[in-house]
Amino acid sequence: MKTVQPPPPAQTLTVYEQRLLSAYRRMDAESKLDLQAIADCYAREYPHRHAPVLRLLIGGAK
Repeated sequence: MKTVQPPPPAQTLTVYEQRLLSAYRRMDAESKLDLQAIADCYAREYPHRHAPVLRLLIGGAK
């Protein structure tokens, strides 16, 4: 029988991640797309370092 693992607790954002997310929210649409592409590549290249803010950017943070 397979045991179901609960999801990991949500990570809090570091000060730098909060600043990046805040700046992202103020960017124009073209800059947001550029940053999303960079975040996506970074997440694929370094999956073990996939920070919460990268998941937000890739998901299209509002």
